[in-house]
Amino acid sequence: MKYETLFRAAQGEEKANLRGYAVLAVQHVLASTTPLFEAINRAGVARENLYVLGKQYSTHRSTAKKLLNSGVSVHEHTFGKPQTLRYDYREDLTKAAQSLVQTALERTRKARLQLLVIDEGGIILPFLSPGEYVGGVEQTRSGIPRIRSSTPSAPIVNVAESYAKLHYESPIIAKTIVNKIERLIQARDPRFGDVACTVIGRGAIGHAVANRLEEMDVLEAVIEQSDMKEINLFIPGEIIVGCTGTSCVDETAQFEKGAMLVSASSSNIEFLRVQQPNVRIANHGYPINFDRSAFAGTSKEIGLTRALMYAGLLQAARGETSGITPLDSDAQSRIITAWKKENQQN
Repeated sequence: MKYETLFRAAQGEEKANLRGYAVLAVQHVLASTTPLFEAINRAGVARENLYVLGKQYSTHRSTAKKLLNSGVSVHEHTFGKPQTLRYDYREDLTKAAQSLVQTALERTRKARLQLLVIDEGGIILPFLSPGEYVGGVEQTRSGIPRIRSSTPSAPIVNVAESYAKLHYESPIIAKTIVNKIERLIQARDPRFGDVACTVIGRGAIGHAVANRLEEMDVLEAVIEQSDMKEINLFIPGEIIVGCTGTSCVDETAQFEKGAMLVSASSSNIEFLRVQQPNVRIANHGYPINFDRSAFAGTSKEIGLTRALMYAGLLQAARGETSGITPLDSDAQSRIITAWKKENQQN
C-alpha cells in the first residue's frame, strides 16, 4: 500500500504546511508508524523537532533505532522491556511522558516553535497547561474521557471516535486479535471446536472480535462490563477476551479452571485486578495483537489509521475550534476512498 497516496488524501488540495511547529507523539512505534512521521517531516517539521515516546510492549526496536538515527528525538523509555509483574504499565509510561514533555517544552520555547501533540490513550494532553501547546489529536476512545475531564484549551481532534476509524479500523484489529486467539485455541485443544470464548465489552473492537469468533463457531458469550454483577461473578469460557479499555473485572471475578485471559485493548489494564490463581494471562496481560514485530500483524492495512491521524494533526494546526472536536468528514471521505482503492490494487 502506498502511504503517500493516503497522506495526500488526508491533506486534500491544500498543501500541508507545518513549518514553525514541533510535534510530540505517544505512539506504537512500528514500521507502519514511520510513514506518519515522514509525512510530518515533509510538511515542514524538522526531525529534531519530532519527539516520540513509544510503548514498550509494542515497540519494534529496529524501527525505533532507525527513527533515532535519522534525528528524531525518541525517548529512552521506548527501548525498554516492559515489566511482567502485576502493575499498571501506564504509571511508567506517564512518568516517561512527563520527562519528554519537559524536554520538548524547553526546546520548543528556545526555538520559538508551537507544539502539536499526537496522543494515544490520553497520556500527554490532560497534563499540558494552556499556552504550552496549540493543538492535538487523540487516537483511542479510552483517552477521550481523560482529555475531556481536563477541559482542554486548544483544539483536540477526536480521531478515536471518527466514523472512518470505528467502521474500518476495528475489523482490521479484530482480524489480528482473532488470528492470535486461534493459535491459542489450536495450542490448547487440537479439536478446536470444543473451546469456548467469551468477549467482555461491546465497543467497536469487542463487537468486531465477537463477530469473527462467532463465524468460527467458538463464541460462548458477549458481556457488557456494566452487566458483570448480574452474572454472579462467574465468567464462562475457556478463553476470555477483554475489550473494554479499562480494568474489565475486579478481584471477585471467577473463571473456569485453566482459563486463558486475553487483552484486546491497550496497556495491561484489562485483567490487572484478577486474583484467581489457576488462570493464565496471555502476553503478560498486554494486548495480544502486539508482539513487538514490525507491523503487529496488521500489515499495511493500518495505513488508514496513520492517514486519519495525519489529517487530525493538520486540522488541529488550523486551530479552528478549542476543545474536543470531530475529525473533518471531508478528510475522512477522501482517506476512505483512497484506502479502498489501494486495497483493491494490492
